[in-house]
Amino acid sequence: SYMKTQSIKKNYILNTAYQVLTLITPLITAPYISRILGPERVGIYSYTASVVAFFTMFAVLGTTTYGQRAIAQCRDDREKRSRTFWEIEAISIISTIICIVAWIALILVSTDYKLYFIILSVELLAAGFDIIWYYSGLERFDAIVARNVAIKFSSVLLLFVLVKNENDLWKYIAILSVSKFAGNISMWFPLRKTVDRVDLQALKIGPHFKQTLVYFIPTAAASIYSYLDKVMLEMFTDTTAENGFYEQANKIIKLCYTVTISLNTVMSARMSYLFSAERFDEIREKLENALAFMVTLSIPMVFGIAGIANNFVPWFFGDGYDKVIILLVIESSLVLILSMHNFLSAQYLIPSGQRVRSTTGVIVGAVTNFVFNLILIPKFQSVGAIVATLIGESSICICYFYMSKEYVPISMFLRYLPKQIVSAAAMLVIVLLIGQGHSGSILITIIQIAVGAAVYGVALLLLREKLVISMLKQMLGKLKRLH
Repeated sequence: SYMKTQSIKKNYILNTAYQVLTLITPLITAPYISRILGPERVGIYSYTASVVAFFTMFAVLGTTTYGQRAIAQCRDDREKRSRTFWEIEAISIISTIICIVAWIALILVSTDYKLYFIILSVELLAAGFDIIWYYSGLERFDAIVARNVAIKFSSVLLLFVLVKNENDLWKYIAILSVSKFAGNISMWFPLRKTVDRVDLQALKIGPHFKQTLVYFIPTAAASIYSYLDKVMLEMFTDTTAENGFYEQANKIIKLCYTVTISLNTVMSARMSYLFSAERFDEIREKLENALAFMVTLSIPMVFGIAGIANNFVPWFFGDGYDKVIILLVIESSLVLILSMHNFLSAQYLIPSGQRVRSTTGVIVGAVTNFVFNLILIPKFQSVGAIVATLIGESSICICYFYMSKEYVPISMFLRYLPKQIVSAAAMLVIVLLIGQGHSGSILITIIQIAVGAAVYGVALLLLREKLVISMLKQMLGKLKRLH
């Protein structure tokens, strides 16, 4: 019964809950932490966390994405599934040990932020115990969510209790790192239900290692330049506050596009299974449905973030974060761009075995982003970093649409834009009118979001958008059955 595959809808809800949960600790505490630590120390955290994330990326290699796909393909065979799990996990442990040795060397030679780097060692250690890819491959997102709720909210409580002034930055970093480690460890407790012990000497990690490298290259290319944004901001600006502004804007954007890309995480395992079963008609249907859903959800977020930014930032982050307003307005379009990029990769290119081919697009994006960082960051600082990211991610999106044209032609994407953009534009006008003359009001932000969502939904209904009408009919059908 534990191995019974859950519905896509339930998995989407559960995975969205988990993804939001991973962001909710810094988001819930952001108004408090931003005021206690200030932009400069938030910037120090942003920079040091990006450095350890760089090492963590090498520690996990490509096991997160490849592991999910490999488990999905053998989920019905317990013996093969158990062997595959231990072979992939062995790679993760070995690579993590190597990265920890390199990390210790960095700590020994570093002059700035040594204490913070020592504390962040816990986060690097956690990478070796991260087996969320296994549960994702089984489409068992309930196991992921359930055990992390208590840990995440405990960390939130500790932050409010222990972090009291700007000198408590080390406590903030320690709490976040330990909670990540505890969350990863908690995933091992239910493992015995679905994984058997195997003869370690009989494990063959060679073939898996080659595949993890194939998956690692595009992941590394995509991740390196996101970390480089923060490293280059540290290098080319004379204050850590720029990293602080960049970090705070990213928190909001990440939360928004997490809601859309959660569907990709859920669907990736299912699409891998469908491709292995050669059920191509079903694949095409699910791709179009997923695309329609993601465009419909992403576009109002783009317009909505831009619309509420001026009123939202002052009350949420406090004094000294005015620059975050312009960063959010510029970066809001990244919600749609990243959603499309992630959709094409997770639901088509990876499940269809085209990871190597997709690497080309990611490398193009990484190089583009790096070049524009060099040009824009010295002059425009955090604004330049965000513009460079938009250009880099857009170039990846273009490449991915070209690679996916057999199943997801650009015309399919364009077909879903007009009604959504018109509806979102109407929503933006109303949101801006509501916020006019207000700055820093929680109540106004809530009204903007509620009224904006209602206007967007009504506008789509008036324009006879098929997806919204279909969802409305399903809801009405369920209500009738309840009565």
